[in-house]
Amino acid sequence: MRRSALEFTVVSGVSAILFVPLWRIGSENVPTFVRMLGVALLAFAVAWAFITLVRTLLVRLRVPEARVELSREVLHPGEAFELSLTQGGWFHLTDFRVRLVCEEQVTYPDKGETRTERVLRVDKLLEGRRDIQVGWRQPWVLHLRGALPEDAMHNFRARYNSVTWKLIVEGDLRAWPDFEREYELPVVPHGLEDAVHLAQEKGP
Repeated sequence: MRRSALEFTVVSGVSAILFVPLWRIGSENVPTFVRMLGVALLAFAVAWAFITLVRTLLVRLRVPEARVELSREVLHPGEAFELSLTQGGWFHLTDFRVRLVCEEQVTYPDKGETRTERVLRVDKLLEGRRDIQVGWRQPWVLHLRGALPEDAMHNFRARYNSVTWKLIVEGDLRAWPDFEREYELPVVPHGLEDAVHLAQEKGP
């Protein structure tokens, strides 16, 4: 995806902040044009951050959350599945991608600090399209098929690590900030669904 406007805002903001100490401390030794440059950079960073915020909110309005429907309630490792994705809104996509992702997150102490690492164990492109026009009265419906690997790990969360299967929907908008949405998939171990149903049938 293209480099986001937010990254450029951060860079501009950091550049501007670097000039603030020169302007406030020992300013009599700092040339006037340097102080003016610092103020100009700071004003530019604030203005750009405001514009980026407004554009991001407008993208949220133009590209609402998609509705994802799975062919079954839960998924198991090694199983194939079907899903439908309904995307409403009003926009023109130059590029659109749907990815099946398995993310592992590990948290560990490091020199008195807590660090978190995220690793994509699976990153598979399910669908990629270009030049898509979506209108308010005609939501775009996409039907997809996929499969989980036989040796896939199911979703789980522990104190220091977790595994999460996700569907990532991302698109490049013409003349607007790009978007990325995540939808967690219910991947469970084999036999868990049967055990839950048996417990529900027995009751308390």
